[in-house]
This record gives sequence, structure tokens and C-alpha cells, in this order.
Amino acid sequence: MSKTKAVIFEIGATRYGIDIMSSKEIIKLQTITPIAGTSTVIEGVISLRDKVIPVVRLGRFLGISEQDYTEDTRIIIIEINNRKFGLIVDNVCEVEDILDEEMQKLI
Repeated sequence: MSKTKAVIFEIGATRYGIDIMSSKEIIKLQTITPIAGTSTVIEGVISLRDKVIPVVRLGRFLGISEQDYTEDTRIIIIEINNRKFGLIVDNVCEVEDILDEEMQKLI
């Protein structure tokens, strides 16, 4: 059986995972600059090492009721098709091996 290493995180009371190969780093919540006229799932942009990174409120994207930001809130920086995005999550738990059969792809 094939396994994938995944970063496990929480949004509300539900745990999710993302392939560790897609995640580039995990950072603490920082100042997010809103962008007028964008989708409601886009919280705004951050500056990370002189690069502008769009940030998505993942709970909003998934239709999950939002919680206020806490000291556990994190931004997972992911890269898909050579483009970086930040995903705001309530908490990052661990890195875990997941059986490929148990994985559901969102993206």
C-alpha cells in the first residue's frame, strides 16, 4: 500500500490534510492586506521574503463557519503549478502518513 506524507491541520472541529510536497512552509498569521474586488474567499495578500502571496481563508472556501483568529492560526504556504498561495487554517497539528486510498483531492 502506498502512503503520502501529509500536513494535518484543523478548520473548526474537522481535521484535513495536504500533501507535504505541495506545502512549502507554515508561518504564523501576519498582517494581511485586503484586495478590493476579489472573491470573498481571498482574505488578501501578504509579503513573504519580498514576494506577494495571495491568501485564502480555507474555511470560507470550504463553506465552514469561521472562527476568530487565535495564536494557533497559521498560514500554510503551498505551491501549485509554480504559483504560491497561503491557506489560513485554525491550527496545524502534525505530519502524518496517510494511505493513498484514504486521500480525497480538493485541488
